[in-house]
Amino acid sequence: MPRFLMALLLCCALPVAAPAQGLGKENCSATKQILSVAIKGRKAGLTARSLKSQLTTGRAAVAERYRPTVATLVDLVFTLDQASLTEKTATDYETECLNYKP
Repeated sequence: MPRFLMALLLCCALPVAAPAQGLGKENCSATKQILSVAIKGRKAGLTARSLKSQLTTGRAAVAERYRPTVATLVDLVFTLDQASLTEKTATDYETECLNYKP
């Protein structure tokens, strides 16, 4: 299941993350952080809409260049089963992002 989950994350999220600034270390770290916040928010009972708003507006907003990735990453988190809502999922995403070869 974890490999399937990573494949799903890569298929859905990396094509959206790529234009944010290439798939370098900074981009992978930033998108991992978005994923991590979304996972924590969902576990805390926040809605996808409120998480998207939190990550794109106000003081807690992500950098402008990463805002186009927020909706896709948050939506992706809301497709995950409860067992996958862990920091390990975000860390595994970052590892796969860093190793991604188009």
